[in-house]
Amino acid sequence: MTMYILSIILGLCAGSFALVLATRMHDKRDWVRGRSECDKCHHVLAWYDLVPLLSWLSTQGRCRYCKKRVGSTYPVVEAGTGVLFGLSTYYWPYGFDALGIVQYALWLVILTVLVALVIFDVKWYLLPDKLVYFLVGVASAQQLFTITYYQSVETLPGIAAGIAVGAGIFYGLYEYSRGKYIGGGDVKYGLFFGILLGSGLKSMVVISLGSLLGTLATIPLIAVKRKKMTSMIPFGPFLIAATVIVYIWGDRLVEIMNTTYLFP
Repeated sequence: MTMYILSIILGLCAGSFALVLATRMHDKRDWVRGRSECDKCHHVLAWYDLVPLLSWLSTQGRCRYCKKRVGSTYPVVEAGTGVLFGLSTYYWPYGFDALGIVQYALWLVILTVLVALVIFDVKWYLLPDKLVYFLVGVASAQQLFTITYYQSVETLPGIAAGIAVGAGIFYGLYEYSRGKYIGGGDVKYGLFFGILLGSGLKSMVVISLGSLLGTLATIPLIAVKRKKMTSMIPFGPFLIAATVIVYIWGDRLVEIMNTTYLFP
């Protein structure tokens, strides 16, 4: 129980960091150095203004200095990341031996950057190359550690298949539509989850599930006329949600598909 609670607290902090990372990258500011400040009045925030979730609740979502509302993005992202960290810990499928601990630590890093990508895509319709390439590097390091740990290259064909499906399908769509149906960032993101999952089938599940989630979320918006058929809708958050689901529960999903003869 203690481990789950600690992981949720760590997730709250990671969510706060993801917000800072996304915002400062977009504003082309140094995301390591520099004090945090209010977005409205630019007053430098004290340490007690930066406690994840609690600081926002203590001021009822207002700046402590100018009293203006700072929006609900902060608690939603921080609490959401805390939940993701807690679920990842509770349902962690790879064990906690030496390899499992390294995979787990790298996954939490990946999860934090994924949250930053969601923020970026929702706000600015962009998956920044710097963040995606960082994810490619971390996923590659994770796979390299696995190969070294087992002293085996048996996972390489699966990684190659994952890349071929993830990046290959998106690249084909990108070229076919000349960038109208899908952006270049999605192609690079396909490279990332292809490496991370190390399976052509799982990569296909991510694409299928991401498309399904996107459709389910978009149809109601079109029905109530908040969006049009021609409206731009960020695909990244749905792909990212699918990536998290498949990474944690992918083996179970594939097993269900096999037992229901979806993949004979």
